[in-house]
Amino acid sequence: MKATQKVLSEDIDLYLQRLPNSDIYELSYLHKDEIQCISASTNTSIIATGSQDGVVKFWKKLYRGIEFAKQFRAHVSAVSQIAFSQIGSKAASISYSDCIIKIYDSLSLDMIDKLTLNDPVLYLEIAQDIQDAEPYILACTQAGLVVAEMISNPVQKKIDIHASKALVVAYNAHKKTCISADENGVIEYWRKESAEMPDDVDFRFKVQTDLYVLAQNKETPVSLTISPSGNLFCIYTASRVFRIYNYSTGKIMTKFEEAYEDYQEIQNNPSSDLRLERIEFYRRIALEKDMDKNLERLNAVWDESEEIIIYAAYIGIKFRLVSTGEVIRIIAKSETPRFTQLFLYQGVPMLNTSGKAGLGGSSSQGFKEIDPIIFAIGYHRTRFYLFTKRNPADEGKEDTRDIMNETITDDSKCLVMQQKPSIRLAKSAVIHTTMGDITIKLFPKQCPRTVENFTGHCMNGYYSQQIFHRVIKGFMIQTGDPEGNGHGGTSIWGGEFEDEISEDLKHDRPFTVSMANRGPNTNGSQFFITTVAASWLNGRHTLFGRVAKGMDTVCRIEGVPCDKKNKPKADIRIVDITINLD
Repeated sequence: MKATQKVLSEDIDLYLQRLPNSDIYELSYLHKDEIQCISASTNTSIIATGSQDGVVKFWKKLYRGIEFAKQFRAHVSAVSQIAFSQIGSKAASISYSDCIIKIYDSLSLDMIDKLTLNDPVLYLEIAQDIQDAEPYILACTQAGLVVAEMISNPVQKKIDIHASKALVVAYNAHKKTCISADENGVIEYWRKESAEMPDDVDFRFKVQTDLYVLAQNKETPVSLTISPSGNLFCIYTASRVFRIYNYSTGKIMTKFEEAYEDYQEIQNNPSSDLRLERIEFYRRIALEKDMDKNLERLNAVWDESEEIIIYAAYIGIKFRLVSTGEVIRIIAKSETPRFTQLFLYQGVPMLNTSGKAGLGGSSSQGFKEIDPIIFAIGYHRTRFYLFTKRNPADEGKEDTRDIMNETITDDSKCLVMQQKPSIRLAKSAVIHTTMGDITIKLFPKQCPRTVENFTGHCMNGYYSQQIFHRVIKGFMIQTGDPEGNGHGGTSIWGGEFEDEISEDLKHDRPFTVSMANRGPNTNGSQFFITTVAASWLNGRHTLFGRVAKGMDTVCRIEGVPCDKKNKPKADIRIVDITINLD
């Protein structure tokens, strides 16, 4: 057994040698607007990127890095997806806002056709058998699955195999089978010609498989990727769960997930290599929660051995063993962007004698060195990034890795500036309660530590669902205790912190927001809002905000019936708190 494990370990080391390993990106390139999607073809060494302004750009893989080739103003709104055919000779792009599919010849880099479907397209795949010259479009539309030829006015064949709307579809060229999954989590296999179940699988009925597991767990698919041989496929869901299936049996081989609890556990471990500075941790958690609305950009990619699967995570880009789910490498840990969609290039860069991209493989003439690259886009970023086996810091090129390939307008300058890491504190916040909203203006200049604590708790969702545990009519309303009894709560640093008493801020009017405490320098998470002027609190409690809007909500909470301990008889809760950094 030990000998077998050693061989396996040596094999994995060999596979890892053929993958990027630099912890920082080597190069990045610009669009004028936020990049929405990326795709590529290893066969043709062509990369395509699409942005918020409807632009599709094509890039050529060189011996080292890439070069810009051509761009198209392809859609009137954001490009939501770009797909390449299996042999790489054709590409297509879509936008959620229309019914149009733009078709490109990825050898000549020309836009060659436009397909208009009957309904807006949600997800796209180009189905092309390895030996078949004629590719087909597979599209998940608002009205259902559609198969169509790649011609101007195609016959649109509707595939009625799902009871609910199909969200993802992929073509297994080696098995000549389509795989799709709908919003209820049901997975289907079918032939593009007949919509019938293929006969080359090792099961007769779906109940013998795990193809209903997503539906049983009420999980919604986000992406579906098929391994290079077609023997495996991976489905990623909105619950942040990855499942790797065996195509022939329909059984789950491996399951792993990226849960918020794991992030907190890492952060709480002082010896973890992935532990972040506290403000950076809360920034990333807030970003993850915002991304919950945009998970369709996330995907997983296979290495050529099919032993390793790679995806962008909360911190960096993770490499996991397909067989066990074990994390065997993490790159990009020190980079600021939250990476989303990836493409792994493991081919040999090929340029034919005319200087145009051509079909090629490891046996073709041209460049002989394999130059593995992970192409990555970032959440709300105008750049895309190249991770390789080269570290620009080792070559003294760290300051020149961000290529200025665009003429930056004033608008796009703003976009680039927004990408810089920020540790700004909240300037204001909206407390969404079960009785209405309360908008508060904060004072980060006068009490930065207190506002940092409040900002961190808000970004982390700490206050969500907490009750107003103490309400005194004619004085104040108090909240911020996770235990709900006035005895709980800590700061974002895990204990208590010092007062920040400012002579400029007085409790000289109602609707001030101050920290609750049990004596000097004992601030945690609890805070209160006064309903009267309360000068006796000056010098004793840190005043860090004032109510700017929603005074009526404060008064309604103040007026609710309470018990003898000043606790409302019916719970009034904070639903969530929205912060404003501007």
